[in-house]
Amino acid sequence: MKKILGLLTAITLTSSSVVSVISCQKKPTYLFGGSTSVQPLMNSVLKKFNSEHDIRVAYNSSGSSGGETGIKDNTLVFGFTSRALKTEFTKVPYAGLKFAIDGILIIANLPSDCILAPSDLDIVNGKVDILQQIYEGATKQWGDLLGCQSSKKVIPINREQNSGTRDVFQGKLKIKEFSSSLRTVNNTAAAIQEVKNIQGAIGYVSYGAKKLVDEANLSILRYKGIVASPATLETDYDLKRYFELTFRLKDNKNLSLVKDFLTFLKDKEKGQQAIQADELIPVWEWYGTNPFSDLSTLD
Repeated sequence: MKKILGLLTAITLTSSSVVSVISCQKKPTYLFGGSTSVQPLMNSVLKKFNSEHDIRVAYNSSGSSGGETGIKDNTLVFGFTSRALKTEFTKVPYAGLKFAIDGILIIANLPSDCILAPSDLDIVNGKVDILQQIYEGATKQWGDLLGCQSSKKVIPINREQNSGTRDVFQGKLKIKEFSSSLRTVNNTAAAIQEVKNIQGAIGYVSYGAKKLVDEANLSILRYKGIVASPATLETDYDLKRYFELTFRLKDNKNLSLVKDFLTFLKDKEKGQQAIQADELIPVWEWYGTNPFSDLSTLD
């Protein structure tokens, strides 16, 4: 009993400081969280950040909505989204920042009788409304979608409601309502795995997960005739979005950590290098209030 009581008293979690300090762990632990699409990038960034600071920061992959909720509840230092922040989180008592451009890849496990070269993996005549219809519940064959000689059914894989990727995908394709019969997964890695497991499946994931898609030997479809790449993300690839973050301006005892992390993220040799390593596009665009005058723009 004494051991249990000792452990309980050694662990403290205060909403005002968003820090968990454990007696057997010398470094205090802080929590960031949100989008599963942002998680692979944050894993890389935080590995380096933690190595340079006498603290430990962990990332809670709870979805874009979970990131915003964590800031509102004061259980996260930063909340990350893979869609536009809700307006509430772009102004006082919060602050919001766009820090990278990411794309959404349409991935597929093509049926064996749909044999196409990568250059031919384009939706028939660029009519993305076929994809819209599939996600709204219409039954379509791979021949309908890509023009190959296949009568196999397209099996769409969807994301959960908290997903920022889902929100952007739905908006870009003008999907009125997702069919309730769709297979649904809870994160980026699960979406890739589900498509890999089902021949004839199609899904959508972050461009930042392209390495995982390639490792799974999945096909990537062109969107409106355009191949997603760092160059096209900056120009004419339409299926793209920002990675964004939000934090508290008021009642935040961790503003020194906030500034330290933002300084790190903005650094060319640190955060910016990690963003570019994932073939994403660094940006630095504040919503409204920027509490740090020396962190206004990228160098």
